[in-house]
Amino acid sequence: MLQISNFVTLFITLAAPPPPSRPDTPSKMSGDFPGFKSGHSLVAKHVTKEKWDKLKDIVTKTSGFTLKKACACAIEFDNQHCGIYAGDGDSYVDFKV
Repeated sequence: MLQISNFVTLFITLAAPPPPSRPDTPSKMSGDFPGFKSGHSLVAKHVTKEKWDKLKDIVTKTSGFTLKKACACAIEFDNQHCGIYAGDGDSYVDFKV
């Protein structure tokens, strides 16, 4: 049951449209190397500035997934342990380092 629950949560997270951006608030997810609120997460440990710079402009063909979207949870929340998610099957190939 736990596995199904995790899948549903991940699916809802990935399927949900992004919140509208407010013109008076700078985006926390620009092309620049982000600050990870989840500093203890695996993404904070393994996504270095060098890797970010190499992969940040890649967009998957299947769903238009980007590294910014993959790391969004670790950027936005401070309670993530993994902090990175694959958006589609292309993610495993396109973001391979």
